[in-house]
Amino acid sequence: FPSKRTSALMIAAGFMATAAIWVDKWMLWFGIGSQTTAGALRVNPSNDYASFLGLLSIVPGMTLIVLATETRFDLAFARVIDACVGTARYDKIEQEQSDLFSVVLHDLRLMILFQSLIVFVCWVFAVPIFDFLGADTIGLFAFRHTIIGGLFHLIILQMCVYLAYYDLFGCILIVWSSFAVTSALTTALQW
Repeated sequence: FPSKRTSALMIAAGFMATAAIWVDKWMLWFGIGSQTTAGALRVNPSNDYASFLGLLSIVPGMTLIVLATETRFDLAFARVIDACVGTARYDKIEQEQSDLFSVVLHDLRLMILFQSLIVFVCWVFAVPIFDFLGADTIGLFAFRHTIIGGLFHLIILQMCVYLAYYDLFGCILIVWSSFAVTSALTTALQW
């Protein structure tokens, strides 16, 4: 079981990750064009459906992270650990660490290129996508904002996977806190 400090950092990082994902929506639910639906529940029609559509664009990137990145990284990380706890010579340990770094760079580059292609296609074909779905084009800004934010979201998720393997939950907390603050500031500036 993790120590109390590690557990507290993990809980705080999870809270900040949730805040980073939702802070722009919370702000917009009380922003321009928001409406009360039932009780304290609010919606922002010009943002909510477009944000949902934009968030769908990260599904392929998340699948890539889970199926490809975590698998390759986990295997390379295990080789480093095996070399360190076994009887491997120092040059073998260095080689395994170098291979691990190569896996990190390869998978991060792959995910960024793959997701950037999805962002590009969604950005360029946003109007035909909205027309096909019968969606109101007033949400185009929110859709485009969300697909770009999704790219950064995936980069942070992938980097947090790497940090978690090294038990660097304090760094993960800093990363998600920075993402939450940046998201809140950019939402405030854009609205």
